[in-house]
Amino acid sequence: VLEESGSEKKPGFREILYKPEYDLILQAIVLPVLRVFPHLNKYFLRNLLYAAFRYSSLSELLCICQQHIDLEKNMPVANRVYWLSTAYLLSPEEHETILFDYVGRTREKALPLLDYVDALMSSGDQRLNITSDMLANLIYMVAPKFKPVRDKFGNLDDNVQKIIRLFDALHSDKSTSARQAISKLRKIRVMRLYSDYLG
Repeated sequence: VLEESGSEKKPGFREILYKPEYDLILQAIVLPVLRVFPHLNKYFLRNLLYAAFRYSSLSELLCICQQHIDLEKNMPVANRVYWLSTAYLLSPEEHETILFDYVGRTREKALPLLDYVDALMSSGDQRLNITSDMLANLIYMVAPKFKPVRDKFGNLDDNVQKIIRLFDALHSDKSTSARQAISKLRKIRVMRLYSDYLG
């Protein structure tokens, strides 16, 4: 039986999460674990959520997210960001304002959001459907918190590189809605920080 605190350290549990030969077991346990344990170690929670995107019913995952968001008021910042971000990616209309209000103007909350979305998009999961409007909203939530300055070697900060990947994803979408999303970003004063990447 897993206990919430330190369950990622239980013998064999990490192997189930990280080794491909245990994927069938992971598929069976990922949603039950997420349902019962909202306060897992943030890195472990994040990886379980990645697995849930790959293997689980997305409607069930959304229900679990909503349950924890509504009932669990005292959880670490990163954990709440992961739950809210997942809910937003699965049901943007319902959760955009909630995520936006929670992230606010703080880098502390923008950073786990940026890391989480970047990793999910880099996974190439075909079930992850991020529209141009969602990309624009995510860019607006995180980009103003990270000024795109270069170090003495001309390199951009890792976080800024992740933001630029969001811009690249938006630019690669040739739809009318993507063009409209870029136009909206250009009109937002704070986004002038990233004018070079708006195209």
